[in-house]
Amino acid sequence: MAKYILENLLSFKQRMDRYFDEVFIDEMQDLASDDFKWMLSLKDLEIPVMLVGDFFQSTFASSRRGNHLGNLYNNFSTYKEIIEEAGYYFDTTTLVKSHRCTSTVCNFIKDNLGINIESANDTTSEITYIADAEKIKKILENNNIKKLFYQKSVKFNVNGENWGNSKGMTYENVCVILNDTTFKKYVNNQLGELAPQTLRKFYVACTRSSGDIYFIKEKDIPVDYRK
Repeated sequence: MAKYILENLLSFKQRMDRYFDEVFIDEMQDLASDDFKWMLSLKDLEIPVMLVGDFFQSTFASSRRGNHLGNLYNNFSTYKEIIEEAGYYFDTTTLVKSHRCTSTVCNFIKDNLGINIESANDTTSEITYIADAEKIKKILENNNIKKLFYQKSVKFNVNGENWGNSKGMTYENVCVILNDTTFKKYVNNQLGELAPQTLRKFYVACTRSSGDIYFIKEKDIPVDYRK
């Protein structure tokens, strides 16, 4: 649809200027391919345009056409440069403070993922890796703790969801289940070296918590909790 509009309905900008006072686009990081190009074209409007989003929460794509702009979200600097070249002012400070995450979680993300995020409050919380079998069982059986998996959460008999699918949700405490790749990066303090898409999904999972985060290795989940 966006490709068709850009190529065949060139009057759409004049119509938007006529019928709207301002344009606001939220979750801009979910616009991809031709939708992303359409969004950039709105800079030519005479009315104000504001785009709001979090590059590192790009886990969905609104549009796909082959490999068109397929690597758009692999590099933050390149993404920022493209948007600025289109004529937008790129603001990285106004919305940097999270009203969900504690300062502990925000510092963990900054230190380990290299993503600039701050907490809007001074609350602290716990971030704990759990290896003890009995403690793992208690967490898995506690439905008040959301278990977040890299993928295929439906294969486990727990209150779970996939990392990427949890975007937009808030939980008091979360247990982030580490697959093999992420666990190895975690124990070697190399989380910032995760593949771009995996890093973004892991970031989304960690930022779902308004309180504590527990890390459990997926291989440590007992067979009784597997379907």
